[in-house]
Amino acid sequence: MKIAVTGATGFIGRHVINALQATDAEIVAVVRHASVLDESVRTVLMDIAQPDNNAWQQLGCPDVLIHLAWDGLPNYKSLHHFETELPKQYAFLKQLITEGLPAVVVAGTCFEYGMRSGALSADLLPQPANPYAYAKAALHQQLQFLQTTHPFKLTWARLFYLYGAGQAPTSLYTQLQQAIARGDKMFNMSGGEQLRDFLPVEIAAQQVVQLAMNQHASETVNICSGQPISVRRLVEHWLHEKNSELQLNLGYYPYPDYEPLAFWGKKTSISSLSNHPFITYRSITVNFEQEVQQRIAAIGQDETLKARADEFMQASVAPKYSYNFSWLGRPIIQYPQDIVAMQEIIWQVQPDLIIETGIAHGGSLIFSASILELIASCTGHEGEVLGIDIDIRAHNRAAIEAHPLSKRISMIEGSSIADDIIAQVVAKAQGKQRVLVCLDSNHTHAHALAELEAYAPLTSVGSYCVVFDTLIEDMPDDLYPDRPWGQGNNPKTAVWEYLKTHDEFAIDTSIHNKLLITVAPDGYLKRVR
Repeated sequence: MKIAVTGATGFIGRHVINALQATDAEIVAVVRHASVLDESVRTVLMDIAQPDNNAWQQLGCPDVLIHLAWDGLPNYKSLHHFETELPKQYAFLKQLITEGLPAVVVAGTCFEYGMRSGALSADLLPQPANPYAYAKAALHQQLQFLQTTHPFKLTWARLFYLYGAGQAPTSLYTQLQQAIARGDKMFNMSGGEQLRDFLPVEIAAQQVVQLAMNQHASETVNICSGQPISVRRLVEHWLHEKNSELQLNLGYYPYPDYEPLAFWGKKTSISSLSNHPFITYRSITVNFEQEVQQRIAAIGQDETLKARADEFMQASVAPKYSYNFSWLGRPIIQYPQDIVAMQEIIWQVQPDLIIETGIAHGGSLIFSASILELIASCTGHEGEVLGIDIDIRAHNRAAIEAHPLSKRISMIEGSSIADDIIAQVVAKAQGKQRVLVCLDSNHTHAHALAELEAYAPLTSVGSYCVVFDTLIEDMPDDLYPDRPWGQGNNPKTAVWEYLKTHDEFAIDTSIHNKLLITVAPDGYLKRVR
C-alpha cells in the first residue's frame, strides 16, 4: 500500500510519518521545501496552491492521501481560512481525486462542533463558530458533494487537543516545557478550569494511520481520548512528570472566547478498523480525577440540583444545622461539605501557617491542626495554625490548650482588625512560604472587608483566602434579627468589593459547584498572582 502525506514536516505530520514507518506501507511525504525528514522517506516537492498537472502521478499514484496541510494556524479567527485556504484546499484535493486518487483521510477539527458543551459525538452536525472551523466544515461538505460525481473513499478525522514533541512554540505544552528548562519560578496560564480532551500526538498519529490503512473506512471520526480533563490537572501532571516545582499563576490569561468551557470527544471506535498486523493502539485510561472534573462541570450546569441545594441551605440555617458537628471532641460549627473542602485545600497547599479569625469553641483550630499533623506524618512537612478572636472564653481556651494537637496551635485575643493584632499576625507570617487564610469572625461588610485588606495579602500564590458565611447575602433578610449583618451587609458583599481592586485573587467556582451545600459561596478565593 502506498500512502502520501501532506503537511509531512508539520507537528502532526512528522508523527504520522513515524507511525507509518512502523508499517509495511510505502510512504510519500509531500513537502513545499527541501525536506529535513529521514532520508529513508521519499519526498516530493509540491505546493498544493499550485500543483502541476498530473499531480497524482507525480506522487506515484498513492492508494491513500493523508491530508494534514493547512496554513494560517493558530489564528482561528482569520478570514484567510475561508477566503484563501478553503478554495486552495478544495482545488488541490479535487484535482487529485479526478486524476485517480481512490481514498483520502482529511484532518478536521473539534471546533467544527462550535460552542456545544459536554461529550461530542462524530455524528453531530457542525455548528462552526470561528472562520477556521467554518472553512474545515465547508471543505468536508464540498468533498461529500464531490463524491456524488467522482466516487472515492473519504474519512474525515476531527482532531481534538494534541500535545507532544515538536509542537508550536506558542502552545501550552511547549511553553511549559521551556519554562521548566529555564528554571522559571512561575508559569502564567488561564484559570485552568476548562475541561478539554487531550491526546498525545503519537497516539493521534497511530489512529490516523489506522484510518488510512483500513480499506473500508469512509466516515467521520473523532481523534480523541474520549475523556475530559481540566487544563490545570493536565499541566500539574506534566509538572509531576518532570519533578518540577514550578508554580502556576492561574487566572493570568482570560479563557478563549471561541470555545466552550467544558467539551470533549465521544471516542469513535477505531479498534474495529485496525486489523493491520503492524498497527498497535494504546487506549487512554479513565482516571478518577478526570471523572470528578466531568461531574463537577455537569453539576455546575444543573440548575435543578443547585435549586434543591439552595432550598436545603434556606431550610437548615435557622435550626442551626451546622452546630450539630464536632471535630476530635470540639464543636466545629461548620457544614460537613465545607469541612471536606478545607481538608482538600489544606492537603493541596500544605501550608506552613494557617491563619484563622474567629475561634469560638476551637473546633476549626483542632481540625486544621489535625490535617497539619497528618501532613507532617505523611510528608514530614511541619505546619501550624494561628487563631484570633476578640473574646476567647476561658473554658474554650482551656479545652484547646489541653487537646493533644495543641502543640500546633497558638492564639491571640483581640479584635482581628486592630492594628496591634494585625501586626502580631503579620510578624507570625514572616518567613512562611505557604500561608492559608480563613476569615470567620464578625460578619458585617465593614469588618470582613477590613479583614480581607489586612490578611488576604498574606496568602501565598496558589493558596486560598476562604471567607466564610458569605451565604448571608442569599438568606432571607429577617433570618438574623439580633445581628448587625444581613442582605447587603455581609462577607459576600465585602468579597465583591475587595475583588474590584484585587485581581490577584479569583473566586474558585469549581469548589462551589462541587459542594453545592456551603456557607461560603463566592468565598473560596484563590490567589492567582
